[in-house]
Amino acid sequence: MPVAFAESTCLLEESNHQAEELTSDSVSSFSEEETTNYCQSQPQEGSEKPAISSTPNSPVTLSLYKPEISEFSTIQEVEEPLTEAKYLFSEFSPPPPQNFEVTQAESEVVEITGVSLNPTPGGVDIVLETANPTALQTSTSIEGNTLTAEVSNAVLALPGGGDFQAENPGTGIISVRVQQIANNRVQVIIVGQDAIPFVNVNPSDAGLVLSVTPEEVIQITVTATRTEESPDDISRSITIIEREEIEQQRNLSINLREILAREVPGFSPPDLQRNQNGTLRGRPPSYLIDGVPIDSNGIRGSFLNISPDAIERIEVIRGPNAVYGSEATGGTINFVTRKPSEVPVTNVRAGVDLSGADDSFFEGDSDGNILEYSLSGAISPKVGFRVNFSRERTETYYDGEGDPIFNFRPLDQSEAFNALASLGIYFTEKQRLNFTLNYYYNERVENNLILDQSVNDLPAGTSKARAIEVGNQDFIDTNPAFNRNTLANMVYSHDDLFFGSQVQLQAYYTSKPESQGVQDGRVLLQEVYVSQIDVENWGGRLQINTPLFTGASLFWGADYKHDRPSNTYDIIDADEFDESGGRVIRKIEERTFIPEYTIGELGIFGQFKWELGDDWVINSGARYSSFDVSIPDYTSFEEVEVEGGDLNFNNVVFNVGTVYKITDQFNVFVNFSQGFSLQRFSELLTFPEEGFSISEDVDQLQPQKVSNYELGVRGTWSSFDFTVAGFYNDSQFGVVSVDRGDGLFLPVRAPRRIYGVEATVDWQPFNKLRLGGTVSWQEGEVDIEDEGDYLAITSTEISPLKVTAYVESEFIQGWFNRLQLIVVGDRERAFDDDIDSSPVESYTVVDFISTIQIGPGSLNIGVENIFDNFYFPVESQVLGGTSNDNRRPGRGRTISFNYRVTF
Repeated sequence: MPVAFAESTCLLEESNHQAEELTSDSVSSFSEEETTNYCQSQPQEGSEKPAISSTPNSPVTLSLYKPEISEFSTIQEVEEPLTEAKYLFSEFSPPPPQNFEVTQAESEVVEITGVSLNPTPGGVDIVLETANPTALQTSTSIEGNTLTAEVSNAVLALPGGGDFQAENPGTGIISVRVQQIANNRVQVIIVGQDAIPFVNVNPSDAGLVLSVTPEEVIQITVTATRTEESPDDISRSITIIEREEIEQQRNLSINLREILAREVPGFSPPDLQRNQNGTLRGRPPSYLIDGVPIDSNGIRGSFLNISPDAIERIEVIRGPNAVYGSEATGGTINFVTRKPSEVPVTNVRAGVDLSGADDSFFEGDSDGNILEYSLSGAISPKVGFRVNFSRERTETYYDGEGDPIFNFRPLDQSEAFNALASLGIYFTEKQRLNFTLNYYYNERVENNLILDQSVNDLPAGTSKARAIEVGNQDFIDTNPAFNRNTLANMVYSHDDLFFGSQVQLQAYYTSKPESQGVQDGRVLLQEVYVSQIDVENWGGRLQINTPLFTGASLFWGADYKHDRPSNTYDIIDADEFDESGGRVIRKIEERTFIPEYTIGELGIFGQFKWELGDDWVINSGARYSSFDVSIPDYTSFEEVEVEGGDLNFNNVVFNVGTVYKITDQFNVFVNFSQGFSLQRFSELLTFPEEGFSISEDVDQLQPQKVSNYELGVRGTWSSFDFTVAGFYNDSQFGVVSVDRGDGLFLPVRAPRRIYGVEATVDWQPFNKLRLGGTVSWQEGEVDIEDEGDYLAITSTEISPLKVTAYVESEFIQGWFNRLQLIVVGDRERAFDDDIDSSPVESYTVVDFISTIQIGPGSLNIGVENIFDNFYFPVESQVLGGTSNDNRRPGRGRTISFNYRVTF
């Protein structure tokens, strides 16, 4: 459901029909169901009467109409709702203090004896005629363009019996239906034509009146440069994945990379590796949680940092940028956590997963399970909170042939726990403070599979990696695979500190230890080992948005990030490992793989925005960054002595872009932006050559600057929207990995260029049906010798053609279905240029998602790879051309069931 549906203005009208407007600002951080509950439960300021009430001997009426905002006085004025993507490190904004008293209506069952429709200038009044004066208890929910008002203490007793149905009863209203759904529950279903209906519930002498009007379409607001902007004002490509979409995709997998691959154009296809970050437009993106960097210069890390259950939305800037500093040469991906609500809302979810194929489908080790609980509400009128707990057990992964999948860095057979706590304090209408703490832990608890080494006796690319079950492994003085991420974040905001400036101050800390599990690396490294990673980050940010003159503003500030990565290898007794059949994992030695080094990055930035009338917007800005790097003396994995040193780098990047609105629905944008990143020192420090010195080989450590050029068009209409963007980016001092001759890769600095086209489309031909998809094509080249002879970049970085498509429907009220697919095309160019050892062959995966309203909650069903297709993901095909142990199939058919209740 579009986020606009969750930010409707709520009108509360007394029996004397004198209305006041309660803006959605007052529920800025509410989820969709929370906003709905809030809108239906709050009385008018200064009144002791409930917002939904009746008077003796008076039936109750629900009215739907479109108010003129200028005719109503606002109760309060606060910031835009957080259901709009405001700040990429979004903070909670609870409403200012109010004293609300809600009177609970009696639970006596009321007969609805008649339904009448009275057209109004803005819509239609739906009158539910009652046989007695008892107040009807109502609540509403929104799905697509459909608003459902449920009366929980009523029975339908119409003269002719049955339900009530009316088509096109008023302007912008497709249909109205009143039906009995349970013994004492009646639903009023109102379908809007172009947008969700707007409803005001009001008692009258005739009955309960729903005054309905089709609400105006509300656009999402996003932050592409840390400033609040409408999408139509942003001169670059942005993708927003809302909570509803996360919930849908989460029914298939908890792997965030899979969610991004299905939803984000330009993002690489999914893979089952625990530590694989993926690429965006052929380059590594920067990952954040509430604006806090969670990746590190030295460690690629993993997606296992937060559960999808703790995420409200995902915001993606596609293409190189310096919005949050360095490392975003491919783009920026920010996971925005769920925030407090004002009214108490509780969510409970429980479910199971079944994985496998053929005879393994219902085996005992092929089932997983999930439990989730969340509670959100207000401690006082000035303080709101949210707590979210989730636990998930993943099953053994099976391929399309029914065999368990072997993976060096597995995601399966794991248990994950996530705890999120958020506290929001509203000092005044313009001052607020938010604290967020998130703890995530994922550990592989079933360690009973090892690689069948015999697959490497066969020619590379001719066999899949096979697993051998050996029983539970015994880890002695080392760890099985796990990920642990602790994040603490504080944000203070003031909306009017000086000269009308909006000021925000942020401080954060993250800690990320992880183990990648036992690896039999004797083919390349001559050792069996367990990789142990430790990353610690802390920093802060000050940003100020100052209005300059009409239509112009300056966004400016500074930030600092301290990064400390390290990586050691626990060397395992190979003889005992072999003699025990892979069951005994005993540490006998520890070696440095990446030394513990530090990077301090100080940045100063400014961004100017100028709106030249209603049709033309210009954006321009710059960022200066200074890096202090400290690397100690160390002994490398291959026992090479390396002299450390202290280094300093600085860099300036620019951006300029413009948007021209040809019509209110159609605009074109042009953008130039630069991103930058330091060389990943881990790639140079891991296998240095004899005589390598930090201070003398400084040229190899210079930052990489990427310049990006983009041209795009986009259109948004009531039932159809699309985007098309073409891009080209290059870096003169890029990085490419080259085989040094023994199967290990070393980084080489060389010019790189990447270009491509991305498109999205969504179409709702009629109310119950919606379909759309994305297309991503990209190509990339590198001049390894810097002589003008460009060769293809590997397919592990440059994704083949990727097409996604979906069709979703709700032909039966309360039963939602979605069929989706992802198609990955062929790519042979890197193989033809002797860059990759294997070409990429096309494959298709089809998924099915269904949600059925049953009782007080919903049953959610997800079927991944519904046709049980046997295939190899892109990375497995490329790396499998070197050795079969890397040729890992994708998952076969996997079914999940979960039941969720919100109250």
